[in-house]
Amino acid sequence: GMSSLGKRIREIRNLRGLTQEKLAEKCSVSPSCVSRWETGNLIPTRAHQEKIAVALEIQLDDLYIASEVELPTNIIIKEIIKTLSKMNPQEQRHILDYVQLFEKFQSPNKL
Repeated sequence: GMSSLGKRIREIRNLRGLTQEKLAEKCSVSPSCVSRWETGNLIPTRAHQEKIAVALEIQLDDLYIASEVELPTNIIIKEIIKTLSKMNPQEQRHILDYVQLFEKFQSPNKL
């Protein structure tokens, strides 16, 4: 099966909207190398892991969270903030309303 490190690389790469080719370019390796990292057929060297972390804008430690664990919240929050900051205030307000509504219905005991 896929290694947890490979799975994590793929998850964060997708979150960042990067193709395997783009990540390969940023790490100075071939796209097939990235593909092999993600499937767990090849374990990236320490030097490559550092390049991966820089390319994905994460801490090296973030690659080592067990695959059962969801993506670290700080990564997701950072991504949400980055996305929201590109929107105008009115759009941001809509998102906030939506999130608050979503939260309310997720937890019926809050009503």
